[in-house]
Amino acid sequence: MLLLLAFVSTTLQAQTKVPDTVVFATGELLKANGSGITFKSTMAGEINVPWANIKTLNSSKSFAILTSKLKVTKKNAPQGAITADAKTIFVTGLTESKAVPVDEANVLVESAVFDK
Repeated sequence: MLLLLAFVSTTLQAQTKVPDTVVFATGELLKANGSGITFKSTMAGEINVPWANIKTLNSSKSFAILTSKLKVTKKNAPQGAITADAKTIFVTGLTESKAVPVDEANVLVESAVFDK
């Protein structure tokens, strides 16, 4: 019985283990699409990360999101600061905020580039 309890305890601990995480002090979101992001960090260099591996993403740079379901014009493309998780990109603009599912995001373009 004691052996069974030890086995169950060890199994439960293994199943509930929280993964280690790291948050870089510096870096920048370079680009993103429906597959994932390209992030440049002074510590890790340029890395590509699939959306499924992203718990949270924050960028104070302004981006425009071009989606698969929207005929894009300068007036209707969501633009602003980006926050995201594995499933949704949130854009906070000057006048509105919008949530876009990551599988609908074709590409994120820096607003300055988009406006040109």
